[in-house]
Amino acid sequence: MDFIDFLSEAGQSYWQILPIGPVNESDSPYQSYSAFAGSPLLIDLDELVSEGLLGA
Repeated sequence: MDFIDFLSEAGQSYWQILPIGPVNESDSPYQSYSAFAGSPLLIDLDELVSEGLLGA
């Protein structure tokens, strides 16, 4: 079962997540260096290779 299906079956309408920007020294997601950058830890390099966007 997918996570979204699980939320739906549990009666959830919203899924709140923390900001996904890179954190600073305090490791707080609310004190990111950039409001526009995403965390590099969330990038799937294998997916980029399979899409031809990154060399193997």
